[in-house]
Amino acid sequence: MFILSQIGLVLSGGQAAGGHNVIMGIFDMVKKMNADSKVFGFLMGPHGVYSNHYMEICSDYMNLYRNMGGFDMICKFKCYREFMNKTKL
Repeated sequence: MFILSQIGLVLSGGQAAGGHNVIMGIFDMVKKMNADSKVFGFLMGPHGVYSNHYMEICSDYMNLYRNMGGFDMICKFKCYREFMNKTKL
C-alpha cells in the first residue's frame, strides 16, 4: 500500500499548453492512491517556495480548472508580475 500524505507543486517558465492538466493528473493520481493526501500549489512559481505562499488544492477548486488550458491556477510568478503591472494606476 502506498501512503502519500502531502505533495507540493510549483510551476515555472514560460506559457505552455496544458499546465492545468498536469496539475489535474497529479491531483487525481495522489487522491486515487490515498484519498486523505493533500496537494498544495506554491503561488507565484519558485517565489512561492521561498516566501512560503501556497494553497491547498481541494476538489472543488481543481474542478474549476479541470481540462482548462493555462497556468493561472496557482499563478506562476510571471503571471503575477504581469497582473501587478496591468493593475497599476
